[in-house]
Amino acid sequence: MPDRAQRRRRTPVLTFASGKGGVGKSNIVANLACLLSKGGRRILVLDGDLGLANIDVLFGISPRLTIGHFLEGTHSLDDVAIEGPHGLRLIPAASGVAALALLDPAQEARLAVSLHAIGESHELTLIDGPAGISGSVSSLARLADAVAIVTSPEPTAMVDAYALAKILHREDPGRRLALVVNNTRDAAEGERIHHQLDRITHRFLGKGISYWGHVVQDDAVVSAVQEQRPVVDLYPQSRASRSLEALALRIAAEARLGSAFTAAAISPALHAAPGLEIVH
Repeated sequence: MPDRAQRRRRTPVLTFASGKGGVGKSNIVANLACLLSKGGRRILVLDGDLGLANIDVLFGISPRLTIGHFLEGTHSLDDVAIEGPHGLRLIPAASGVAALALLDPAQEARLAVSLHAIGESHELTLIDGPAGISGSVSSLARLADAVAIVTSPEPTAMVDAYALAKILHREDPGRRLALVVNNTRDAAEGERIHHQLDRITHRFLGKGISYWGHVVQDDAVVSAVQEQRPVVDLYPQSRASRSLEALALRIAAEARLGSAFTAAAISPALHAAPGLEIVH
């Protein structure tokens, strides 16, 4: 498995994970991929919930091939990848295939090599990992330069977010961990939750957790999911879309996509907004 220093010299890979299901992680990844692609960047998305497909459903796509075909050895990742909104490329997961829920070491190594190869023609790879603390989360975390833990204001989600952070830290104390808080009332609630988790990780793990941002609770997200369209496309002026735009800018900064990726590239309205803080 390539070490972290080697990965930094290649196309950045970010894995999104969550200790608890239902916090909106896949929806965040899908919308971030669209926003980053709108900026003219070549974005690759791996639906890493290998046995429970989500991203293709959110995009309203019905893939002919899935990552299951790659893991079975019948097709390459390039064969499996399909075009999504705004020119992004998606490697879809299978649906209802329990055997794909946990990669064996050979499959993990093969996936790492192939994902690196296909990722070289892209500028950023986003992995939507499965919810929970299973071994498949660890496998996909090992492929990444950083892991973003997605949580929500629910106490159970916060407890599970810390549990996931603890497991990932124990596996690799040098791993970069970040927090994204979904379904907040406002920015202040996201910052409060980050403060709580950051304090706990400092106390018990000896290191903090970075804060990448929040997404506000918005009925527009529910409507967009029902329409199988990204909320940033269907309701670009919604509060959730504005939150996602700010988050996309932070991701671009973390992935060092360059100064050409600006707020104006994804949203002229966001570019005009006063006092936008990208990195904190």
